[in-house]
Amino acid sequence: MEAIPSDDRRAGKPSGRLKDRAVLAERFCIALEDSPVIVFNQDRLLRYTWINSPSLCWAATDYIGRTDKEIVGGIEGERLTTVKTKVLETGVATRVEAAVTFNSETHYFDLTVKPLRDDVGSIEGITCACSDITPIKHVLAERERLIEEIENAHRELARRNTALEALHKEKMHWLGIAAHDLCSPLSAILFNCDAIAESAGATSEQMSVLPEIKSSTQSMLALIGDLLDISAIETGKRCFFLEPTDLTALIGESIARLRPQADRKSIHIEAQWPERIPAINLDRRTMTRVFLNLIENSIRFCQIGAVVQIDLVIKPPNLVVCLRDNRAGISPAEIESIFVPFQRGEGTGSVKSGSGLGLAICKRLVELHGGCIWAENAVGGGAVISLSLPLDVHRNLDRTPMSTTASG
Repeated sequence: MEAIPSDDRRAGKPSGRLKDRAVLAERFCIALEDSPVIVFNQDRLLRYTWINSPSLCWAATDYIGRTDKEIVGGIEGERLTTVKTKVLETGVATRVEAAVTFNSETHYFDLTVKPLRDDVGSIEGITCACSDITPIKHVLAERERLIEEIENAHRELARRNTALEALHKEKMHWLGIAAHDLCSPLSAILFNCDAIAESAGATSEQMSVLPEIKSSTQSMLALIGDLLDISAIETGKRCFFLEPTDLTALIGESIARLRPQADRKSIHIEAQWPERIPAINLDRRTMTRVFLNLIENSIRFCQIGAVVQIDLVIKPPNLVVCLRDNRAGISPAEIESIFVPFQRGEGTGSVKSGSGLGLAICKRLVELHGGCIWAENAVGGGAVISLSLPLDVHRNLDRTPMSTTASG
C-alpha cells in the first residue's frame, strides 16, 4: 500500500491515490447499475467485503462480513469455498458454473474468480463476477428433454417400421403362394377351352362363350403374373443378372412387340436418342418388362390417333428416358399415388383399367437397378413418365438418330 503523506495524515485528509480509487469505485458502481453482472470482493478469510448486485438486488448488509458457508451453507457453500480457496492459494483465476439455492429455488451462475492483489502484488483476497444463467439452464434442460423425446419417437418409429416391413414381406409371401396356386386351375381352364374348341361335339352356344371364358382367364393369369412378380420383388426373391446392355435396342424391341396393340388404336410411337449412347449394366429381362409396362400404359390411356414420344438423353451420371403422350394429363391426386400398388388410373372413357400393379412393379425394378422413376404433367399438355438409370460406361455404341413409328 502507498504511504499517506505526513501532511495529509496529520490533517486527516485522504491521499490523492485513495481519492482516485474512490472516484473509480463510484464510477464502476454507476456503470454496473443496469448490468446483469454481479460483482463482489472477499478477503483472505473469504468474508464478503463489497458487493454490487443490481440484477438480483442482494442487500450488501446481508453479505458483508459473512462467508459462503454462513450464507449458502451445505454442499453448495462447501463447493464455493473450495473453488475460492484454491484461487487464494495458487493465484490462478478460474471460471466455474455454480449453483446456489435461496428461497427454495436453485439459481445457476457463470462465476469467474480472480485473485485480488495489493499494491505490492500480495494476494489480499478475491474479486468475483457472475451472471445468472438460470433461464439458459432451463432452456437447455427443455432442449435436452425435447431431444430425448424426439429420439425416443424415432426409435419407436424405427421399431414400428421394422415390424411393418416384416408384416409386409409376410403378406407378399402368402400372396405369392396364393397366386401360384391359382395358376394351375386357370391353366386347366385355358386347356379345356382349347379342347372344347377343337372337339367335334361342341354346340354353337358353347363355342360362342369360349372366347369370353378364354379372355377372362388370360386376364386372370396376367394379374396373377403381376402378383407373383411383386411378391418376388418385395420378398427379395427376384434374381438379377446384370450385363452391359444397349438400352436403345431394348426400347426398340419393346416398341416392336407393342406395335400391333398401338396399331389397333392408330397410335404413333416415336423414339429418338443421340448418336452415341453408352451401354449400361442392366438385367435385360426385367428392364424389358419395365418398358413394355410403360409403353403399354401409355397406349391404354391414350385416345385413338394419339402420339407417344420416347426420348433418351444423357445427363451424367445418369441416362434419362422420358415417355410423353398427348392425353389430357394425370390428375394431381393420381400423380401422388400412381406408383402405389393396386392404384388404378382412369382409362379411356374414365373406366378403371389394369391391375394397378404395373407401375408399382416398374418403380421397384428401376429402384433395384439404382435408379428412380416419376410422373408429371407436361407444360404444353400430356402426361410424362420419366426414369433415370445410373450411367455405367463400358463402350460407346455408334448409333444414328432413330425414329420408330407405329401407325395404323
